Amino acid sequence: MSDFTFSEHGEDILIHRLLLWKENGFYVDVGCYHPRNMSMTPRLRNFGWNGINIDADERVIKRFNTELPHLTNLCVAITDKNCDVVLRRYEDSVINTISQKQKNHLDNIEKNDGLFTKQLDESTVEAKSLTTILDSFEIEQIDFLNLDIEEMELEALRGFPFDKYLPSVIACEIHRLILGNSDENEVVHFLMEQGYILQSYVFHTAIFIRKNFDTELCHRVQAKRL
Repeated sequence: MSDFTFSEHGEDILIHRLLLWKENGFYVDVGCYHPRNMSMTPRLRNFGWNGINIDADERVIKRFNTELPHLTNLCVAITDKNCDVVLRRYEDSVINTISQKQKNHLDNIEKNDGLFTKQLDESTVEAKSLTTILDSFEIEQIDFLNLDIEEMELEALRGFPFDKYLPSVIACEIHRLILGNSDENEVVHFLMEQGYILQSYVFHTAIFIRKNFDTELCHRVQAKRL
C-alpha cells in the first residue's frame, strides 16, 4: 500500500490505516479547503469512499463542484446552531474563519508582518449545525469525520448528532495541545464524554477513535491483503 500523502503532515496515512477494514466508507469533511492539497480525504476516495465536503468559502466549493461533481459539496459555515455569521476570507482560504478569537489572533500576526496571505473581505454567510445538514440527507453511517475550521471545532461538535452517528475515527485540528494534560482541552474533554479517546496527535491534528474501536483490526486486514 502506497504511503503517498495528500495531507499537510501525513495524517491521512494514519487515518487510512485505522480504517483499512472499511471498504466504500463514508466521510464528512468540514473545512474541506481543497480537493487534493492538504486534505485528509483524497486517499480515502482513491479507495472507493464517498462523502460530504463542506466549506464556507464559495471559491472552495466551486473547485470541488468542478473537480468532484459526483460528491455532495456544500457552501455553508458550521457552528452549533443555525444562524448568520461573519466570515473573514483570505487569499489563501486555509485560514478563513468565523471565530472572533481566531480573527484577533490573525490580527496580531498581521501587525507583526507575519501573515503569509492577505485578507480579502468580511461578509455575512449562512451557518448551520451538522445535525441540520445531515438530517437533510439519507445517510446510514458516517465512518470518518474531519474538522478543520479555525477555532470553531468545538461548536461544530456540539452541533453533531452523536445520538444518531458514531464515526469510528474523528480528526480535529487542535493547536498547541499538551499531551500530558490533553483531557483539560475542551475538545478532548467533550469527545471523551461522547465515548472517544485520543489515539494520536500529529503536529496540530488530533485523531480520536471510539473506545470500543479495534485498533488491531487494520493490521489483520493489511496482512490479508499482502
